[in-house]
Amino acid sequence: MTIGSLQGSFFRCALLKNVKNAAEHFVSLEEVSSIVQLGSGNVHDTFLVTCRSGYKLILQRMNRDVFPDISRVMENLFFLSEYYSQIPAPHLTGEEPCWQFPSVVLTKNGQSFLDLQDGCWRALRYIDDTRILEKIDNLQVAQEVGHVLAGFHKMGQGVEASRLHDTLPGFHVTPLYLHHYETVINAGVDTSLQGAGFAFCRDFIEKRKSIVTVLEEAKELGKLAVQVIHGDPKLENILFDAGSDKAVALIDLDTVKPGLILYDLGDCLRSCCNRSGGEECDDPGCVSFDLSICRAVLEGYLAEGAGILSLFDYEYLYEAIRLIPFELGMRFFTDYLEGNVYFKVGNEEQNLKRALVQFHLVASIEEQEGDLRELVEELSSWGAR
Repeated sequence: MTIGSLQGSFFRCALLKNVKNAAEHFVSLEEVSSIVQLGSGNVHDTFLVTCRSGYKLILQRMNRDVFPDISRVMENLFFLSEYYSQIPAPHLTGEEPCWQFPSVVLTKNGQSFLDLQDGCWRALRYIDDTRILEKIDNLQVAQEVGHVLAGFHKMGQGVEASRLHDTLPGFHVTPLYLHHYETVINAGVDTSLQGAGFAFCRDFIEKRKSIVTVLEEAKELGKLAVQVIHGDPKLENILFDAGSDKAVALIDLDTVKPGLILYDLGDCLRSCCNRSGGEECDDPGCVSFDLSICRAVLEGYLAEGAGILSLFDYEYLYEAIRLIPFELGMRFFTDYLEGNVYFKVGNEEQNLKRALVQFHLVASIEEQEGDLRELVEELSSWGAR
């Protein structure tokens, strides 16, 4: 048995022991041919377990600091898995149904997750012959992103949002993140953290504090409806067919919850329209928001889901496109100030650099406000409900 993508012999051996201990609750270790660490997610530790028969599953050690009640996360997944299995999968862009669901794999004892000494573990069905893209390099891919997100929202319209647990209370409620940031910074910041990047981020937030309430106020006024959302539909959470640009699944469903569709659209566009390297970039000053990708994603979304968005959704779409990267930048910066306690990092400066990337993306969005509002106005004629 082998385990890949791990650095350091002591760490590799300790982690392999923990992963094998968790894996044997789902499959026989004698059948396992390899265990490989996947990706570099900010929250969970993820591994691909491959058996000699060819059977594969995703094994994850979940972050209980982020998701303190794992049972609620798993109850959501089970409910959605059962619901989606009973309705026709959307055809999206091809002749064959495109949608696939990463369903839960139970332990040998019928449990949905394991609470072990080294962490909380769960397994999911592996969706074979797929790939994840680090960035969008053509507009057809961008349209596919829009198609698969709209397909998810269309299927979710049959679910009463209140039926789902809120696995992350306050997630995407930007005023709460601002309050937390202000609490942290007003408590005093170590002088060793107060370099040029610190000053830029602090001033950037201060100048834009007035925008943080825009979506929540619209929700309170009844303009924006709460419904089922993915919560984190960034490019890394979309699986594409291994041999084509066809999107086949939207994964990482731990954040599926009641919320605003504009949270999802803002987050999706934040991720897809930054062609400079996603959340990680050596030179944040080079980050810009690609308007052509934005158009393609929205056109793909509306081609699959014309009628999903209301007139008020269109009215506040630009605000969402600007607000969500601002929110994430504020979260990265706050975590940096607190000592990197939420997002996983490889070095002490990583969350600061991530914050700078998001803030430069916001600045690029603001520079193109006129063009973005014109685009939204043009697309609103596609059939708002």
